[in-house]
Amino acid sequence: MDFTLTSEQRLIVETVRSFVENELYPHEDEVERLDEIPAGLAGAIRGKALAAGLYAANMPAELGGGGLDALSVVLVERELGRASGHTEGDTMSVAEPVRVSVEGQVLVVTLDRAKANAVDVATSRALYEAFDRLRRDPRLRAGILTGAGDRFFCAGWDLKAAAAGEAIEADHGPGGFAGITEFFDIGKPVIAAVNGLALGGGFELALAADLVVAADHAEFALTEVTLGLVADAGGLLRLPARLPRAIAVEYLLTGRRIPAAEAAGWGLVNRVVPAAELMMAARGLADAICSAAPLAVAAVLEILRETEGTDVRAGYSLLRDGSLPTYRRMLGSRDAREGALAFAERRAPRWAGE
Repeated sequence: MDFTLTSEQRLIVETVRSFVENELYPHEDEVERLDEIPAGLAGAIRGKALAAGLYAANMPAELGGGGLDALSVVLVERELGRASGHTEGDTMSVAEPVRVSVEGQVLVVTLDRAKANAVDVATSRALYEAFDRLRRDPRLRAGILTGAGDRFFCAGWDLKAAAAGEAIEADHGPGGFAGITEFFDIGKPVIAAVNGLALGGGFELALAADLVVAADHAEFALTEVTLGLVADAGGLLRLPARLPRAIAVEYLLTGRRIPAAEAAGWGLVNRVVPAAELMMAARGLADAICSAAPLAVAAVLEILRETEGTDVRAGYSLLRDGSLPTYRRMLGSRDAREGALAFAERRAPRWAGE
C-alpha cells in the first residue's frame, strides 16, 4: 500500500530528516525509543511540525503536545527511527527501499525494492545514508549488506528509472552509485551477504564491500556491455585488480554469469554457504571483526585503501611519513597497550577504541 504525500508531509519528511542528521544523532546515547526523546528535542520537533503547517489539537504527548495527522506521526516516528531514505516522487511506501537494523555492534542494511532490488538515484542516496551512519556511529563496528528475498541481491541500475528519464550520469550522491561504490572512507568493514543474482551494478556493489559471503545459488555478472554500457561504477577498476587480466576481460566483455563457487575459486568471495545459513555466516564474520580492536581494524582498512596499487617500497614510505592518521593514532592508543597487557595477564582485552 502506498500513501500519496501532501506538500506539507513531504516537508516534514525533509525537515525531520535534517533534524535527525544535525541534532538527533549527537544525542543517540539518550534516544533509544520515541518516548525517551529529551524535552528540548521534542520541542524542536514540534517546531518543525509548526513550520510544516501540521500543528493542531491532538499531537501525541511524547512529541510535546499539539497535533499531527496520523500519517505525519508515522513519518516523524520513521525518521526518528533513522529510516534510511524514501522512494522518489510523491509517494512513500510502507516498505522502504532500504531497511536498516542494528544487531549489537553490527548495522544490517537490506536493499528491498521489488522485484529485483534495482538501484535508482533515491536508493543510492538512501544506501549512502545507511553507510554514513555506520561511519559516524562509534557504537557500530561493522556493516552487513544484503538483498531482500532469495532471487536477487541486486540487479544493478534500475532500467525502468532509466527508461523514465533518469540520466546515465545522474548524481547518485556522495557515495556514488548504490551509495558505497565511491564511499572510500567508511573506516569500518562492510560485508556483502549475496543472497541471489548480483548483476551489473549489483556485482559492482558486492565488489565495493570488504568481504563477501554468498549463498550457494548466487551468481555474479557484469552485464553492462550487453546493454550498450560499461561497468563504470567500479567493475572496470576493481575486477582487473583482483583477477588475472584475461579472466577479468572475459567477464567484462561477455557479461557471463559467474556461479558463486567459481567466484570463490578466484577469490572474489570469502565463503559460499547454503542460502539458509547466509546471514549466520555473515554475522559470524562481523562478530569476529567486532572482537578485534576498533582502531586496529580501522587502521588496517586505511592502510589497505591508501597502499592499493603501490609497490612495497612505496607502501612502507606511506607507513613512515605520517600521512596515515588512523594508523598513527592506533600506534599511540590505549588499545595498543591494552592488547599486550591483556595477553600478559591472560585475560580478554577490554577495547576502548582510543
